[in-house]
Amino acid sequence: GTLAILGRDPLRPGISVEMNQSFCSAAAEGDRLEIHGSVLRLGKTLAFTEVTIRTGAAAKLVATGRHTKMFTAARARDPRL
Repeated sequence: GTLAILGRDPLRPGISVEMNQSFCSAAAEGDRLEIHGSVLRLGKTLAFTEVTIRTGAAAKLVATGRHTKMFTAARARDPRL
């Protein structure tokens, strides 16, 4: 999730305030994994992200998670901080 945020704004890594993961199935040793992170919403003080991990060949869902990040008040006013 953090990398998805940094892809949009490299000066705002934020502080984790909530995180959850669901492990849906197993990947076999040697499986190629595809990891996709996206920003669901990026605001002045909060950001919400989602990550999915799938096996490359079958596109089977292995895990999914969401991550909420908070940006400090100083950073919200001046992104150079």
